[in-house]
Amino acid sequence: MRHAGVRTPILKGVAALKRYQKKDLKPSRVEILCKAGNRATIVYEFPRSVEITKRDGNVVFQAQVGRLVVTRIFSTVEMQIQDQLEL
Repeated sequence: MRHAGVRTPILKGVAALKRYQKKDLKPSRVEILCKAGNRATIVYEFPRSVEITKRDGNVVFQAQVGRLVVTRIFSTVEMQIQDQLEL
């Protein structure tokens, strides 16, 4: 279901996972899930064909929705379970 006023191709074009000295990963799909009370959840799906490894250190998710810019830093150390990277 699409949220009024926001187009997923635009959201796809202004989002990325960023890694140090590597090409940015663009989402392969963006889905807007409409919720009650005029709220929405935006789901960004990235291709698994490009590997994220422990050596990447930090992975930065950055997206823009209208005038709102979202940036979140993920540490690959924090994404490990029993010394295995879990994405």
